[in-house]
Amino acid sequence: MQAEAAVRMGQFDVASRALRASEGYGQLVARRELLSGLLRRSEGRSGEAMQHFQQAVGAAQRLAQPGLQADALMQLAQEQHRHLYSREALRTLRAALSIRQDLGDVAGMVYAQSNVALILIALGEQEQALSVLQEALGSLNESGLAAPEIHVRANLAMLLLERNDVEEARVQFLTALNLADQNGDAASRITLALNAGEASRQLGDLEAARGYLQEALTGARHLSDLRLQAAALHSLALMHAAADEHEVAEDYLHDAYRLAEQQGDLDAQIDALLGLGGSLLGRHETGQAADTLSRALTLSELGSRKPKQVQAHLLLASAHEPREPYETIWHLRRVMELQGELSNENREQQLRDVTAQLEVESAKRAAEYERELREKAEHTVQAQLIELERGRLTDHLTGLPNRLILSAHLDQISRQSQPFTLVMLDIDQFRLLNGSYGPDLADDLLRLVAVRLQDVVNPGETLARTGPDEFTLLSPSVTVEDLRRRVTGALQGLTLSTASSSVPVTVSAGAACWPDHGRQADEVRRATTLALQEAQREGHAWRVYDPAQHTDLGLEQTLATALANGEFELHYQPVVDDPSGRVVSAEALLRWNSAVHGPQSPAVFIPLLERSGQIVQVGEWVLHEACRAAAGWDGVRVAVNLSALQFASGDLIGTVRSALDLSGLPAEQLELEITESLMMQNPTRTADLLDRLRALGVGVLLDDFGTGYSSLSYIHHFPLGGVKIDREFVRQLDTETRARGQVIIRAVVQICGDLGLKVVAEGIETQAQREVLREMGVSQMQGFLFARPTPGWTPAAWLPVKR
Repeated sequence: MQAEAAVRMGQFDVASRALRASEGYGQLVARRELLSGLLRRSEGRSGEAMQHFQQAVGAAQRLAQPGLQADALMQLAQEQHRHLYSREALRTLRAALSIRQDLGDVAGMVYAQSNVALILIALGEQEQALSVLQEALGSLNESGLAAPEIHVRANLAMLLLERNDVEEARVQFLTALNLADQNGDAASRITLALNAGEASRQLGDLEAARGYLQEALTGARHLSDLRLQAAALHSLALMHAAADEHEVAEDYLHDAYRLAEQQGDLDAQIDALLGLGGSLLGRHETGQAADTLSRALTLSELGSRKPKQVQAHLLLASAHEPREPYETIWHLRRVMELQGELSNENREQQLRDVTAQLEVESAKRAAEYERELREKAEHTVQAQLIELERGRLTDHLTGLPNRLILSAHLDQISRQSQPFTLVMLDIDQFRLLNGSYGPDLADDLLRLVAVRLQDVVNPGETLARTGPDEFTLLSPSVTVEDLRRRVTGALQGLTLSTASSSVPVTVSAGAACWPDHGRQADEVRRATTLALQEAQREGHAWRVYDPAQHTDLGLEQTLATALANGEFELHYQPVVDDPSGRVVSAEALLRWNSAVHGPQSPAVFIPLLERSGQIVQVGEWVLHEACRAAAGWDGVRVAVNLSALQFASGDLIGTVRSALDLSGLPAEQLELEITESLMMQNPTRTADLLDRLRALGVGVLLDDFGTGYSSLSYIHHFPLGGVKIDREFVRQLDTETRARGQVIIRAVVQICGDLGLKVVAEGIETQAQREVLREMGVSQMQGFLFARPTPGWTPAAWLPVKR
């Protein structure tokens, strides 16, 4: 009891001493673990808190203490939600709710329902949240209980805030605040004062906001609650910024960021950085603002927070507008892409929420709201397209529209369900021509191709330069033969003119049509790319996408017997320690040389293996073959990629053991590479499997780090050996977005350094990329600059690259 009271009062030393004094009493173990979790949470040690709550659940179940078990489940769900395991948190809360129902504990049931609603609100499932809260209010009306009503009213207010009904939200917050006063609930009063202050700030009632927020800050400091302190400081800062008191606001925001960082709260860190960047922009300190906002963007991307990415991009666009218009355009383009993704996810949900809002909206109001949503979406898209056009996003060499304009037009025509054909053209052997005759003559050739193609483009069609030697034609027509005739005629007799001769030049092309080859723009784009790849393999060819060749039985039937026929082989690409040039490992890459179709791209056949389930059997062969080969590498490690199906198979550990035992390869010389999406499919099972692999001595690398779900708030929960920075960020080091790529890579290096993880950069093709990565502290590198994937590769044949 003393420990519990001390935790609530922020007296952590007293709480720790009291918990130590209670050790040795078997019946108290569940309660002691629960209080230890609360203590660790108050100290900002969230990972340890989760472990204590899990132990409390198990102990309470063993000791037949259902009330304590439900309490521990409630606390565990809070930590799961905080670590982004929100669906798992919902399952945990429902388990607690079931126990409360069995006990007939109405107050406990309402608390559980209130927390379920809070998570549903965070997930954007407002209709379900409203239903849960209405059910909780019904239980309260029957019971007359006051304490749980505080939480129900507070969560109802949060739901109203999500719907931008700030005035009614404040009413509900104040109602809950009065209930907390009547009930003597000081801890709840602090949170409610904070929420009432934020609602008052949004309504422009700054005098009331200041009083509530100062009260919340004082109370949070008294309880040593870092999370509430950071939130109060952030709201106070926004209030001062709105009054043009930027320096005061920035002091508050610096303090809020420090507290959020101290407790590992990623969302609070991002919010503080966004607020700080906005305040600096208000003082026209654009350089400092850009640096601050870049940090916010990096954290938002690593944490997959799309709405916060939109805020960061919009503010960065403003920061770069005076001196760097192309950076501004790039950020606006990202805003358009992100808003499109969010709109697709949320539009239908918004409409459902509106029709259900407290059951007072009529069908006419719903129809009117739907019309407003449609007009707003169309206005937003139109405004974004205008911004793109204003930026004159054209290729500087040929004057043609670039990939961004083409993507905008492609998305627009696909949304209108209008048939179209997409043609991609690639100049054969362009790299050889560029290397042999120089970039000036190569540029002349590109300009000539652009001029000739423009001569045959009809009104309504879009011709764009979409790659170094790639042009794309979008036509609102499905007459592929007409396009082929026009394009072939335009490029007939194409040559590269030198001082002494004219070199003949040929072009390969791939085409695909909507809707025959895909119902979405991305599907048609991918089909066109596959057709172009086939044309390039043949050389100087024109190919239309053939579903039977790429995704149907034609390829799958031969793939089904490829393993038995010995058509698979492994190529190895080394990972090099820079600057010594010493090989530290090599990645095993699967290749298929079909006896019927010839060599096939992994981008084509690996999805087919996954779709058919063959990837498990083929993956087992890869693991055994890679271990057998690496057994003769004299200590150099081998890295093997795992697919999602392999990872989900029941005997992965047995397969790894078998490969090691049969090959004689020491476990520490095997590394397995997994993706972020694979890791997050079932975080609990993933952590368990990784623990078991680590117990074997096998290392695990996280591949493509930074592009998916990477979050500072959970990455340290998994027993990883290192990460591989996605090649896209390395590629950006040679583009006009290199500053952004550097920011992200520096953040990854710092994160991994703090967590004791090694960092590998892949996709390195130029010496310039190598030098930049070396300066940023990346020592392990992989890419074409060092070596291409090679069959039969061994460390003994390796010649270090010492540029």
